[in-house]
Amino acid sequence: MSLGSGLALVLASTMVSSPASATSDVQGDGLQYVALGDSYSAGFGLTPYSTSDPADGCYQAEKDYPHLVAAELGLRLTDATCSNAVTANITTTAQNTGVNGGIAPIQTDALNADTDIVTVTIGGNDLGFSAIAASCLALAAGGPLMLYQYANDCKQFYQLGGNDVLEAMIATVVTPALAKTYKAIAEKAPNAKVFVVGYPAVAPDAANTPENGCFASAIGNGLPPYPENSYPFTNVDVPYLHTIESALDTAISQQAALAGATFIPTISQTVAHTPCAPQGEAYMSGITFKEGSVVSLPAGQVPPPVPPTAAGQDALGQLATYLKIGALHPNAAGVAFLKEQVATAILDAFPELQPQPSPAESPVAVVPPGSVVPAGSAAAPTLAASGSDLSGGLALAGLLLVLGAAAVGLRRRVRVRR
Repeated sequence: MSLGSGLALVLASTMVSSPASATSDVQGDGLQYVALGDSYSAGFGLTPYSTSDPADGCYQAEKDYPHLVAAELGLRLTDATCSNAVTANITTTAQNTGVNGGIAPIQTDALNADTDIVTVTIGGNDLGFSAIAASCLALAAGGPLMLYQYANDCKQFYQLGGNDVLEAMIATVVTPALAKTYKAIAEKAPNAKVFVVGYPAVAPDAANTPENGCFASAIGNGLPPYPENSYPFTNVDVPYLHTIESALDTAISQQAALAGATFIPTISQTVAHTPCAPQGEAYMSGITFKEGSVVSLPAGQVPPPVPPTAAGQDALGQLATYLKIGALHPNAAGVAFLKEQVATAILDAFPELQPQPSPAESPVAVVPPGSVVPAGSAAAPTLAASGSDLSGGLALAGLLLVLGAAAVGLRRRVRVRR
């Protein structure tokens, strides 16, 4: 929705429309944009994926929101996002994707003093949210849990002795990691405007939870084909998961503000569009199992991840092999929503990116030699009236030179939408 400096000339009363050109919808002025983050930025679940940028196994979609934003605003994009990234993969540690030897470089290595725009979504994997969600998968609205059939809900795993383990992790582990990450981004890209994008809602708030809850079985009768985009969370765990999401969102927004970054909230705008939402209204994919034997999982054999450390995530890793890619991640509608939120925030910060009329949209008037331009007309300040064909011809020739030079300059400045 942006355009480099447009040229709109109305020069006289005889209107001749200029022909449409390839640059009629060209947008942006080529600002350098670097996208950082995890699977929520990378478009995990939306095919086709890039197999090389930044590494095989990053599951970076060719149409993730960074690519969509860059195309719409005419930005020069370096997309460093990689699924399963943690804050350390942004600041200090290259990421081993585990797929075909893929190694994603440290993400902030993509930044420099020439970077104009940075977007980042990170912190969810530091908390271990995928392991938390896996531990909460249930067989019925009132329990038991799928992997821990001795328990009716997973909230009990994380609230011990009156203290919530996950909220404590957000305060003591995730928050310091976020602060370090935002500081590193500012140091590597000192001239950039940084946009921290919040995570969209996975669980609805009370106002958007049906009276009977959200539960929808992931395994149906236990035989394939399994239900698509199910939501197998108990009536206890749905509000609990929303509480944890909100606590993480608060930490992210607070640290972004302290770092001088612009926070782009998404959780409040998406609580009505979780996988619990009516069909066609969800911005997130639900749980879908592959056509494998789900009911044969060793129920009760996997220790609950308290806290959900890397070891806990590894213990639950077997469950991921049964899930279709993209579970509890933005679907195409969700990515489109994120693109709109991010593009709007960037336009607010860079008003020069606002779209301007293109030559094709602004008819150019041609004044015949010897014509008199009425006083007060749009052409009067630009082209003086002449009483002779010679002077009119000279004026027209001069005008054509100016227009030609302006057109060349415009073609050099604008960028064709990718």
